[in-house]
Amino acid sequence: MKIINAAPLNINGLAMTIGKFEALHYGHRHLIKLVSEYAQANNMPSAVLSFMPNPIKVLHNADYKPLFTPAEQAILLHSVDYWISHPFDAAFAQLSPREFCQWLYKEMRCRALFVGEEFRFGRGREGTPNMLQQFSNDFYIYGEHSEILNVVTVPNQNSGIEKVSTSKIRALLEKVQMLDAAALLTRQFFLIGNVKVGRQLGRTIGFPTVNLHPPKDKFLPPDGVYVTTTRIAEFAKNFFESKPYHSITNIGTNPTVHATNPRKVETHIFDFDSDLYGQNIMIEFHHYLRPQHTFENLEALKQQIAQDVQMARGFFSPK
Repeated sequence: MKIINAAPLNINGLAMTIGKFEALHYGHRHLIKLVSEYAQANNMPSAVLSFMPNPIKVLHNADYKPLFTPAEQAILLHSVDYWISHPFDAAFAQLSPREFCQWLYKEMRCRALFVGEEFRFGRGREGTPNMLQQFSNDFYIYGEHSEILNVVTVPNQNSGIEKVSTSKIRALLEKVQMLDAAALLTRQFFLIGNVKVGRQLGRTIGFPTVNLHPPKDKFLPPDGVYVTTTRIAEFAKNFFESKPYHSITNIGTNPTVHATNPRKVETHIFDFDSDLYGQNIMIEFHHYLRPQHTFENLEALKQQIAQDVQMARGFFSPK
């Protein structure tokens, strides 16, 4: 997959889908699968078109934190030829639906577009999939373009009886319902980061940790201790082909050690003794164990971590 951050494109005849794709959940992945299959069958390049920053940050909430960073999204978009990450600002948001369609056809070189039935676009979210097809027909009839933009409206994809949506997944993660969120995502919620040097206190109590400092605009579930798996990029071509090491992860500020610590992510990997400083790792969240506590001393903290490890090993043991 090639990432493109500029327009107009020098690529002709793209088959694409368009949206925020914040979660890349089951419904999103279904759209992407249809695009890839159509592109292959019609000898066209395939693409996903999304916007940076997330339109919610521009239009509604500047403090909004997307579920996945661009780097995390990129590793989930390997099945398409191009990921087009187009700049989004207040001026772009004011394009009329017709202007948006013209931009999509002329600047983005889109010739086949797959969208969900609730897809909306243009100023005030006035545009609908039917309008996209009608505008394309008009452009063709009146000689503005030599080809019709083929618009395919895809019915909503559901998981069980619940509608799949990013907001639903965010709500589940905020309630630390990690397994339910994973069911809608069709994978564990995860984060990727570079291992930094920490205080190395964990080594002194027998539980060494790797430390991550995620971007400030990365969504994180509530503070506390989680059952996780850890994957290491260096050990495979991509994270999802690498070995999953069992681990526990603490999100929080380490109040027992220092009450004013910044929020960070610390992971203890079971049965692992290699130096990971400077390495990129993936943390996958399986289960919430407990909230963050302040302990009277390091011995009490050590005893609690030992209990956490025992519970996490039980989680991974064959049932």
